[in-house]
Amino acid sequence: MDEDKIEKMARKQEERINKVLEYSEKMAQKHEERANRIIEQAEIEQAERERHRGPSLLGNLLLLALFNLMVVAMAAGALWFGWPSYTITSNGETTMARVIALSESTDGDGDCCVYSPVFEYTVNGRRHTFESLNSSNPPAYRVGQEVEVIYNINNPSDAAVNSFSELWLVATMLCGAAIVLAVVLNGLAFVRMRSGRPVFDSD
Repeated sequence: MDEDKIEKMARKQEERINKVLEYSEKMAQKHEERANRIIEQAEIEQAERERHRGPSLLGNLLLLALFNLMVVAMAAGALWFGWPSYTITSNGETTMARVIALSESTDGDGDCCVYSPVFEYTVNGRRHTFESLNSSNPPAYRVGQEVEVIYNINNPSDAAVNSFSELWLVATMLCGAAIVLAVVLNGLAFVRMRSGRPVFDSD
C-alpha cells in the first residue's frame, strides 16, 4: 500500500471522526437546550405555585387570632347591650307608660324618616320620660298608646319597654353570632391543623 492511499484513508478517518464529533456536539446542544427548557418550566411552575400558595401556618394562625378578636368584639357588644337590660330586670319594677311623641330622624342611609317613641310614666308621683333606642318606619307605636315599661327602682329615670325585642334582641343576636362564629372558625382550624394542612388554604 503506497503512501497516497494511506493518506487518503487517514483523511477519510479524520472526516468520519469530525462528523461524529460534530454530531455529538449537536446532540449535546439539543439535550442541553431540552434540559434548560425543563428547568425553566419547572421554575415557572414553582413560581406559580408560590404565587397561589396560601399564607404560611404562622400567617394562618395570625389570621385566626384576628378573626377571634372579631368574636371577642361581638361578645363585648352583646355584653354592652345586655348589661343595662340585666340591671333593669334585676332591680326593676313595671308600670304603664304612655306614648307622648314620635321622635323623627333619618335612617342609617341618610333617608327620611324613621320614628322612635317617647314614653312618659309616673313613679311615686314624679313623671319621667325616655326615648326608645329602636326606631322604625312605619312607627311601632302611636301617640297615646299605653305600653308596659320596666324601670330601675334605684334610678326610676332608667327605663325600657318591657319586651324581649326591646331588652334582649340585640344582645341575643350578637351573642349567638359570636358563639356560632367561634365554633365554626376554631373547629375548622382544629380539623385542618390535625390533618397537617394550613388553617386557611387559598387553593
